[in-house]
Amino acid sequence: MVFSEKKANKVIKDFNLAEQTIKTWRHRGNIPVKYNSGIVKHKIEKPNEIQGAASLKKILADKKLKCTHICALANVKYYMFRDYACQGGPLSREDFISLKKAVNTIRMELKRSLLNLEQYEEPNLKTLTALKELFTRKEVNWLRFFNTDQKLYDKFRSWKNNKRETFPLEVKEELMTCMLVFLAETAVY
Repeated sequence: MVFSEKKANKVIKDFNLAEQTIKTWRHRGNIPVKYNSGIVKHKIEKPNEIQGAASLKKILADKKLKCTHICALANVKYYMFRDYACQGGPLSREDFISLKKAVNTIRMELKRSLLNLEQYEEPNLKTLTALKELFTRKEVNWLRFFNTDQKLYDKFRSWKNNKRETFPLEVKEELMTCMLVFLAETAVY
């Protein structure tokens, strides 16, 4: 498409592109063909217009969840999220929804494990298996999950890696407290 100021401004507004892009197009003398159709594939909204965007940004900035793994689980390009988080760059509504779903997936697994732990005085095999699977999730920064309590973290890591045969029942209450704190801090509003 041949460059014109009017077309360029319309494309930049429709696709929420950077204003500096006009300089590049003016220098080249054309607007890329992918913007020729006039169909906006992903409507990019301002971050403050999307419900829950601020709380999701705060949760992922807290580093209890690993952003690279959450973005991979949500099928969102990490650099797009990083640009949004650091510089307020654009991120589509679909990307926010998929990131929110990814965070809520982790939270739901944690809630199920918490309910199973509360239900039994001594956890059964099914509960322990589910808990071990939960502790193998790469999306959670487990040291931060345990509030940087190295001893508690080491006990669960040794149990998870089968170096310790039995579930550490002596720290069950502390584990449940960490789970509740994590669930409270990762709620997306």
